[in-house]
Amino acid sequence: MVSQIVTCKGFSGKSYSFDVDPIGLAYEAKPGVYIFSKLGDNGKWMAVFVGSTLDLNATLKTYLKIHPKLECLQSEGSTHIGTMLILGGDIERDRVVDDLKKSLSPSCNIRSG
Repeated sequence: MVSQIVTCKGFSGKSYSFDVDPIGLAYEAKPGVYIFSKLGDNGKWMAVFVGSTLDLNATLKTYLKIHPKLECLQSEGSTHIGTMLILGGDIERDRVVDDLKKSLSPSCNIRSG
């Protein structure tokens, strides 16, 4: 299966490209930023949660059933995950997550549970 490439613009105006795939696929065991998403009524991707990890496969495949936001992700109807490798360290991943959260206002980053 070929990933769909989706570009998201951060609050800063910077663009970020994500590979979007259905939930449940295996990923590279590398650090990155991820976005749980769903298709909106307008046919465009809507961010449900933005996060970062040292190991995309562990967070999004191996341990997905214990993800701290799993209940919210399910109730919000997440169907896909966008991933972007970021090898620059925690500070760079956190900067990208903050930039995207400010522009996308993902519901599961805003609400608890």
